[in-house]
Amino acid sequence: MLLEDVREKVVELAAAVARARGVDVWDVSLNRGPKGWVVKVILDRVEGFVGVDDCADVNVRLRARLELENALVGVFDLEVSSPGLDRRLRGWRDFERFRGMLVRLKVKRGTRPEVVVGRIVRIDADGLELDSDEGRRTFEFGSVAEARLEPELPGFEKREPTRKKGRDRARPRR
Repeated sequence: MLLEDVREKVVELAAAVARARGVDVWDVSLNRGPKGWVVKVILDRVEGFVGVDDCADVNVRLRARLELENALVGVFDLEVSSPGLDRRLRGWRDFERFRGMLVRLKVKRGTRPEVVVGRIVRIDADGLELDSDEGRRTFEFGSVAEARLEPELPGFEKREPTRKKGRDRARPRR
């Protein structure tokens, strides 16, 4: 059986198991490792986010299906995860889905890419517009080398360094 045929079977089984859990398959990779196959399945959910329970449930059920249907010959490791808080964006649909959220772009500019962080304001067929610290900026999709969500966690906002108390005041003499 060809590698592409094996991959298609794994994708088909993963999609069926994920759908039963109410999640989608975002990506599947299949590689040969030193001890056998390494199967990585990344789950997504259009509304909301994928949790640990989703990954654990799909892992158990998919492992059983792969073994039952002999989809992989020999030993295999199965890893099921979510795209993460800093997920990669893979096209205008992802940009549209995450409109209003903060992203980090690597934009092709000569020999070194420029890194831009900003909030997605507008998306159209040609590109996107970000609201960044430098103001509104527009980028063609063809110029974006990589795009990822920039996590915004409460309590971890970037702040100015605080000064220690008493350092700016003269000490009273005794």
